[in-house]
Amino acid sequence: MAGDWIPMRLDLYEDPAVTYMAERIGQREEVIVGYLHRIWAWASRQSQDGCVKHVTLTSLGRVTSLPDFPQLMADAGWLEHGVDTDGKPYISFPNWDRWLGESAKKRISASRRKQKERVTEMSQKVVTNVTEVCDKSVTTVEESTEEKSKKKEEEPPLSPKGESSEEQTAVGEPPKEPPPADVPPEPPPQFPECVRDICEEWLEYKRQRNHKYKPMGLKKLVTQVEKALAKYGQEVVRDGIEKAIANNYQGWTFCVTKQQPASKPVTFGQQRQQNTLDLLERLKAQEAAPAGVAGFIGEASK
Repeated sequence: MAGDWIPMRLDLYEDPAVTYMAERIGQREEVIVGYLHRIWAWASRQSQDGCVKHVTLTSLGRVTSLPDFPQLMADAGWLEHGVDTDGKPYISFPNWDRWLGESAKKRISASRRKQKERVTEMSQKVVTNVTEVCDKSVTTVEESTEEKSKKKEEEPPLSPKGESSEEQTAVGEPPKEPPPADVPPEPPPQFPECVRDICEEWLEYKRQRNHKYKPMGLKKLVTQVEKALAKYGQEVVRDGIEKAIANNYQGWTFCVTKQQPASKPVTFGQQRQQNTLDLLERLKAQEAAPAGVAGFIGEASK
């Protein structure tokens, strides 16, 4: 249908899973991104919750004209398949609500709209401030010129030679100093593109709680986000911020789980076993850890 769309990350071609799939079939990463777009677009038209019944990996490859590609997506963890209790096959797409669901599209559209409105508002303020500064400068110059003219008219004639220098001093007040120009507003914070939408939601969440960031605090926040991305990765950072907003937290908490290297495909049974081991490790760590949570950042500066 005309006007339908799906969101895709700008740095998707750099994802390790994309590199893995490109190596498996001997294609460039840009080709893999095109294949992913085709399958996700098909899923967006066929499903509301990310699950499509009566479809196998083979049939998905046939309808999309990509015979072996669905299996590569399953190996990379971007596609799940199986049989339900009625014995009917199905496929499902992880993280559907975050990217392809209707609520996700509305959230992304609203975030982009707010960003454009803020940029437009900031531009209008800058133009207004520049106009006011120019008007004040012109007025100050005119007033200074008038004062100089009036001063010359009020000056007494020079005294004859031999009189004191005090008597030769002209009468009049010095021109007033022009008022300081208005400082233009600070530009909006430049968050990394991959988490910009969720970071802007965090700023809106803090504004609603009357916890506004000062300019220095915004710069520190951007630095914290960049460090968190480098240390934890995009998915963990997004999950931490979303949970903080949903639970009315004052800051963010990041929870990292161990993952298999992208170069070795993980089966469903291996992933399930690894998730169980990770859960046991986190429970042990919580029992041994002191009060407080590590990785607590994002609090607005006072």
